[in-house]
Amino acid sequence: EVSIRRQEKEAFLNLRSISTAGYIFGWSSMFDQHSICRASTEFKSSVYLIPRQSLIEAFEEEATLGIEFFKALIWLIGNQLQLSYSWYEHLLDNHSHISIKQLLSVNASRIPISSPLHSISHLLQNTATHYLAFKLLHELHASGTKQERHLSSISLDLLKGEEKEILFLEKVSDVYISVANGDPENHGENRKICAEKTQEVFDLINYQMEGMENLPDEGGNIFIYNHLVNHPRYTLNNHFQLTLDSHFISSMILHKKYNDPGMRTVRYGKSFEYGHQDYYENLGYLSVYTADSDLADSTAKEVARAKFYQEAEHILNEGQNLIISPEGTSFISEESPGPFKMGPFNLASQAKKEPKIVPIVFYNFDKRISETLLYCKVLPAFRLSEKKKNEHSLKQFVNEYQQEFAREVRKVAEKTELLFHKMNQ
Repeated sequence: EVSIRRQEKEAFLNLRSISTAGYIFGWSSMFDQHSICRASTEFKSSVYLIPRQSLIEAFEEEATLGIEFFKALIWLIGNQLQLSYSWYEHLLDNHSHISIKQLLSVNASRIPISSPLHSISHLLQNTATHYLAFKLLHELHASGTKQERHLSSISLDLLKGEEKEILFLEKVSDVYISVANGDPENHGENRKICAEKTQEVFDLINYQMEGMENLPDEGGNIFIYNHLVNHPRYTLNNHFQLTLDSHFISSMILHKKYNDPGMRTVRYGKSFEYGHQDYYENLGYLSVYTADSDLADSTAKEVARAKFYQEAEHILNEGQNLIISPEGTSFISEESPGPFKMGPFNLASQAKKEPKIVPIVFYNFDKRISETLLYCKVLPAFRLSEKKKNEHSLKQFVNEYQQEFAREVRKVAEKTELLFHKMNQ
């Protein structure tokens, strides 16, 4: 695969990728013009160079060859102009399916009436049928007519980010199905399967992580993090959303470090959230009431709270890690973190064996994976007895620590933006 890029000041703008065998690039040299683009490849590729002078000599010997060559070159330039216009529309609205619809509409009269290309724009309108659109485009790119191969090639190039997200969503669905269909009596095995399947999800994502050296050597710790909303695009057909940040902690941090994905707290689902219930009941996590749960009376909340503290302390004493979001709900990256609740800090202060608290900062886990860099940073662990000043109440400490944590989020935000900019140069 060859990438064609144009230099824009200090950065390079990716124009398109070429994976079609026999595709011609660098044709501007035939007009004795210097190319403003560069070609590069990350994979082993074979490229044939035909010197301009050799072609000219061949044309002088065989005039018919020259005529056919330049006719083909005019056709190629026309296709390039069409691709450039499609990219222009794509950059204007940032909605690839609209660009595809326009591209196919303009070329409708050139496409065979029975061509599957006529259905592509309709299939792209619904997330549930996106995979069918890509299946057809790849089939046409490999064995369609000349015009079908050309248009499917342009479409696949415009939809490169979309295709990555389709693969990502398929992996997310696989995580859900593996857990929801697991043995309801074997929570530990389901959590392990969930962690291993989730690692496959993050293999597709552009992310960076730092601070693994800050993880305690032994388990029995409380992991806190800024909980980010899920992008609505990644909602499964049963309306379930897999929380990327908390799953990242379980799979990419705890399971890799301690060979155990740890225990998490999850909210009680609402009565109609069957997908939520099927999934988390099979994982055996600790349930708590939040603002996103069904309304419950004060007695039910008190019983649930007491049960949580009892079970959570037992888990910590057994040397298992516990994952808790101190915000109790989720936010977008730019507004994170929200106010901290007392739960995890009360637990740390009341536990007979004082656990370490391990803070984790997330950024961009609420964004589309094709448009950003996800970032995770593990901050140094601490014990309340070491960090909290004696003259301060626990509530005062929590409020002050939330502000300290917020400053770390801002640092990560700046670093993420800088790294993402460098990656796209």
